[in-house]
Amino acid sequence: MLSTTTRRSTWLRLAALVIAVLASLLAVPATAVAATRWRIVDLGLSSYSQAYAINAKGHIVGHDSGRAFLWRDGQVTYLTPPGVSSVATDINNHDEVVGYSPFSSMAVGFLWRDGVLTNLGIPPSVAEAINDHGQIVGRSQGRAVSWRDGVMTDLGGLPGARYATARDVNDTGVIVGASDVSNSVAVRWRHGDIQPLTTVPGSSDAMAINNRGQVTGTFYAEGSRGFLWHRGRFAEIAPLPGYGVVQPLGINNRGQIVGTTVRTASQAFIWQRGQITLLPPLTENANASAWDINDRGQIAGWAVRNPTGQIANYNAVLWTR
Repeated sequence: MLSTTTRRSTWLRLAALVIAVLASLLAVPATAVAATRWRIVDLGLSSYSQAYAINAKGHIVGHDSGRAFLWRDGQVTYLTPPGVSSVATDINNHDEVVGYSPFSSMAVGFLWRDGVLTNLGIPPSVAEAINDHGQIVGRSQGRAVSWRDGVMTDLGGLPGARYATARDVNDTGVIVGASDVSNSVAVRWRHGDIQPLTTVPGSSDAMAINNRGQVTGTFYAEGSRGFLWHRGRFAEIAPLPGYGVVQPLGINNRGQIVGTTVRTASQAFIWQRGQITLLPPLTENANASAWDINDRGQIAGWAVRNPTGQIANYNAVLWTR
C-alpha cells in the first residue's frame, strides 16, 4: 500500500522530527518548478478535517472534526458513530481502512471492512498502515507490531531499543518505521529481520515504502530534511533555497514523493526526478500539507482556507491535474 501516507498516525507523525549528520550522505538535487499544472479540490468536509491516505481508486481517508471518514467520489462515510472520536490513517485498494479510536480511556487500533469496525488489540495501540493483502502495521504499548488475520506480532527493535513503531508496509510485506535506542533510527523489517537504513549519528524516521522497496522519511540536520533510501543508498532530498524543512510523508510506485516544506508557512510539495514542485494552497500564503499519493498522481492532504481565523480551519483536500 502507498504511503501515506499515513499512512501514519496523523499529527503525531509531524512531531517525529529527526537528528542526523550529513557528512556521508549523497544529496539528491532539488529545484523548484511552478505548480500551475496542479489544482486543489476541497473535499467539502468541515473546517477541521485532514486527509491522510489515498488508494488507487482515488478514495481518501482521514478525520473530519475528530471522526474517521472514507471519501469516495464525493460521498462520505463516517467509520465510527457520532460522538466517538477516531482517525483513519490508511486505506488499501480493497477499501479496507485502518486507524485508531479511544474506545476506552486509551487509543485502540481498528480495522474497518465492509462497514464492520474491528478492535485490533491491547490499548494503547495505533494502526498506521495496511497493504493489499490485509497486513496491518503500527504500534502497541510502545512496540512495533504487525496484525495479520487478527493475530498481533511484536516486530522487535534494534538492540537496546526502548521504543519502536511501524509506519508503513508494502505488498511484499516489507515494513518501515523507527526504533529508538539513544535516538530514533529509521529501520526496515524484512523476513523478520530489522535493518537500520542509515549509520550516521542522530535521529531519523522512515515514513513510507512503495512496492519497489524505495523508502522515504526524515532526518534532522540544522532543520528537518528528507531522504530517499533504495538498495542501500541513503540520499538526502535537499530543501529549496530559503526553506529550512523537508518532511516527506508518502511515496507511490513511480517514486514520486509528497510531503511538507516550510518557509514562512508550511507548503505541500511533490518531488520527482530531483525536482520539488510546490502544490497550490487553498488561500495564498496559508499552510498546506501533502500526505499521500497514488500511482495516478492524485495527492491527499489538507490546506488552510482562512489563515487569520481564531480557530483551527484545516480542510481535507485533493490535488490533481
